[in-house]
This record gives sequence, structure tokens and C-alpha cells, in this order.
Amino acid sequence: MAYKIKNRWTGKIIKEGESDLREADLREADLREANL
Repeated sequence: MAYKIKNRWTGKIIKEGESDLREADLREADLREANL
């Protein structure tokens, strides 16, 4: 599953394997910003 997908948080095209970790980090940062 190495096809590329568009990261819905950043809009960047990334490899599927990287998306889960990166999206989790970005989602966490997004929630932190929302709480400010």
C-alpha cells in the first residue's frame, strides 16, 4: 500500500504508510490550537 494520497489536513501528497502517523500528529496539534 505505497500509493500516494492527499493528506486532508495539509493538502500535501504523501505515501500511505506515512499518513497515519503524520495525520495523528497534525490532528493532535489541530486540537491543541482549537483549545487555545
